[in-house]
Amino acid sequence: MRAFLSHHASHRPSTRDLRAQQYIFIALGLITLFVFSWSNLPPGSVPHLPFYSTTILDPISNSTLGFQKVFGLALPERQDRIRPLVEAANATDVSLTLLNAVRDAEIAPDSRPQGWTEENHRAGELGCLVSHLRTWNKMITHNINSALILESDADWDLRLKKIMHALPPAIDAIVDFPFVPPDPSLISITTTALTASASSSPSSTDPYSSNTWDIIWLGHCGSNHQGWSRIYSWRDSSVPPAELEFTFDLGLEPDQRPRGTRSLFLFARTTCSTAYAISLRGARKLAASFTADVNENLDIQLSHLCTTTTDLVCLGVWPQVFTAAATLSNIDHTGEGDQADGTLGDGDDDDAARPGPALQFSARVNAKGVLDHGTDPQQWKAEWDTMWTAGTNGTWEEVELNRTEAFR
Repeated sequence: MRAFLSHHASHRPSTRDLRAQQYIFIALGLITLFVFSWSNLPPGSVPHLPFYSTTILDPISNSTLGFQKVFGLALPERQDRIRPLVEAANATDVSLTLLNAVRDAEIAPDSRPQGWTEENHRAGELGCLVSHLRTWNKMITHNINSALILESDADWDLRLKKIMHALPPAIDAIVDFPFVPPDPSLISITTTALTASASSSPSSTDPYSSNTWDIIWLGHCGSNHQGWSRIYSWRDSSVPPAELEFTFDLGLEPDQRPRGTRSLFLFARTTCSTAYAISLRGARKLAASFTADVNENLDIQLSHLCTTTTDLVCLGVWPQVFTAAATLSNIDHTGEGDQADGTLGDGDDDDAARPGPALQFSARVNAKGVLDHGTDPQQWKAEWDTMWTAGTNGTWEEVELNRTEAFR
């Protein structure tokens, strides 16, 4: 012990050591002053960071579009459908979890919905319904908070993530509005942008506030409005001209939304189940309903439940974000689709990708171009040569397509 004390007593710090210690004391003092000053700033002095800031990972731009999962439903032998679906997902940086769909013959009698009768349906319709039902049950089993479910013929625009960014404020504006008006004649349709309420705040893990809705039908063959509820519309440069909109059922009327806008609303009827978002609470409700007395196709039954069940919040989007590309159908149709005996072509003799209707830059058609040419929009195929943009006087106008501007 004596030798140790003697050693340190005889050691004198050098000038270099003293200078280093001074720097440390100065640095600690500045840090203390900064923390004290920051904590005593008056309210409002600290700048508010916007929801989508550089300090927070933008959840809608991630590989699952802000949902917990993106599921693709496909029969495992249908490589002619799986291949372009996966390529489209790769081209748009979407992480797709493929789930095996099932055929009618693979479904045990006790796994079929109660009330289902074969004579009222075409081949393949039961398999479609049960494939979706199994996906909802998977969400329940694994506690998946939200999911986007795509059928194997789904297609979308290359600007998908940009398009999806408009949904959170639209959802807030719709779900914070009374669903059952005391007098429908007192409710007026609103087509201007609305200020979203803070009651359903998006988060970095749930940007769509999935605790406030059950279904958002993003891909379909037509969806129309309840008639009394609010319509939220926003400008979207990617929407098709009116003559190129796709529906074989109903869409919004021209006087229900401004030209060049996309809209969100409570729907009265929607057909085709090409793509939809579903929350965990929605999966629980629908899984229980679809194991009861069901004798309708998936889309008809789902549409019926949404418009007759008071505790289901079902939203439709018009024009669609997803549409179905022309492919060989899994359901037996007269004159097209699968043969009655279930014989399928594998698509190997036809490598030409076909776009979904009403999509300007089809992900299926342009997947190879994106992978070959990167992010150069000059190399990609457009299905029409116009776009929507703000005019000099602030109006929303249809002009000649500017690819650089369209992808900005």
